[in-house]
Amino acid sequence: MSQPETVAKPKRKRQRKRSRYPYTRKEKTIVLLVCTQLTFAIWALALTTLWSQIVFTIISGFGLLFALLPQFYAKPSQKDPRLNFQNSLHRLTHYPVFWSGLLLLMYMLVQSLNPAYGYDSDPEFWRAYPIDHIAWLPSGIASPFHAMNAQHLMLIFSGAWLMQCMLKVGIIRRNSFITILWVIVFNFIALGILSIAQKQSNAEEVFWLYSVVPNFVGSIPYNNRAANLFIMGLTLAMALYFLHLKAMRMQLRHSGPHLVVLIAIVFIFGLLWTTQSRAGVILGSLLLAAFLLLTLIPSLRDGSTFTHKLILSLAMLLLITAATFYTLRIPDRDLTIEDLGNLREEIQNIDSNARTLSTRITLEMFSERPLFGWGAGSWRYVFAYYQLDHPEIQYLDTSKSQPAVWEDAHNDWVQYLSELGIIGFLLLLFTFTWPLIESLIFIRSLHLTQVALSLGLIAVFLHGLLDLLLQNQAILVYIAFISFLINRLNIEQLRAKTTLTNPK
Repeated sequence: MSQPETVAKPKRKRQRKRSRYPYTRKEKTIVLLVCTQLTFAIWALALTTLWSQIVFTIISGFGLLFALLPQFYAKPSQKDPRLNFQNSLHRLTHYPVFWSGLLLLMYMLVQSLNPAYGYDSDPEFWRAYPIDHIAWLPSGIASPFHAMNAQHLMLIFSGAWLMQCMLKVGIIRRNSFITILWVIVFNFIALGILSIAQKQSNAEEVFWLYSVVPNFVGSIPYNNRAANLFIMGLTLAMALYFLHLKAMRMQLRHSGPHLVVLIAIVFIFGLLWTTQSRAGVILGSLLLAAFLLLTLIPSLRDGSTFTHKLILSLAMLLLITAATFYTLRIPDRDLTIEDLGNLREEIQNIDSNARTLSTRITLEMFSERPLFGWGAGSWRYVFAYYQLDHPEIQYLDTSKSQPAVWEDAHNDWVQYLSELGIIGFLLLLFTFTWPLIESLIFIRSLHLTQVALSLGLIAVFLHGLLDLLLQNQAILVYIAFISFLINRLNIEQLRAKTTLTNPK
């Protein structure tokens, strides 16, 4: 008898395990709220106005309360037990950033309620004078809210911190933060289109309507701030690329939307050059180089098909070519390249640079009050008195006709150190760098996505050494989102590794 013919079984695709819980209306609402906030943070003049900071912080506060509420409005079959009050509160109270941020806000509150100096002003002059205070508690300066003081800095910081806590509590599914990532990428593309249109039309006002500052990019006042935001947009686009690439490989597909994300990466990198921020361009270029290494080398060595390798190689070649072409075609490219060329001369004369001197003076301020600092938001008022002993930075011109008014140290980390002292600065440092610390703890479980996000966060922090960026609420908001994303992916990777190691 002849043996029956064996029929080859079709290859089965690996499918991601679906959640047994429904995609609740509560999580969808939180996703919509976060997308609205991140959009608002970019388009509302990067949250540089007081009204926008107040609106954003109020929305973040109500969003966190909503994320903690029980799902009493939904049917039992449409509830996700992971979003119940007990589970949500457990996630929040076991999140180190929640406690460090809360302690930092309480620390700033004590500084604001215990001023060591009063403030008086008239249309032409102002002065700070010592007043009675509790010496063994952190103290500050009773300065105006609209300019900057401890309460104002609390408002800026709390908006980003509350949103990060809301994300931790309310975002459960991977599809939720992927949706948010797509919204962010499209926002940066739209911002780039606006920026190009304004440059080509020689616009002197934001949206051709609002006169803010001369060096704005799109809707973002101040070019260095725009460069920092573009670096974060570039970072999040890279994260979206790696997430889709991983999903494609898990499902054994040969193509996916990650190749489309490359176009956004090229576009955002080109926009980075239009900001004419030297530090931003250098850090963004290093970040793009790291992305090419993280993507190209592993992809060419893994088990991908020849077609996929060919498409990826061509896409990467297109990325490099388009970025180079766009760089050479941007307006004011000669000024940008000339600025980069002058960077070597500035490095050689760094000791006499005004920003270097301001950093040194700020360190002198810190040495006077190393433990508690001068008070959150007090730098500009204290520095003015130290500036009197340094005539080389008292005027903007050699004729000494225009006094130099310094509002920041152009070095966020040193400025925070002088304002908050060692105790407050350590709380701030832990809040900012917790995702990086966590990544080092779980380094064996990291995926390329977390590596790209961590590198982007490091680039943002390095940029803060050269300018006032980490006191802008829009930048803090995107730092908070990147931090949440790193934490969320670290937990995912750790759970996946634990499941493979100890299967039930």
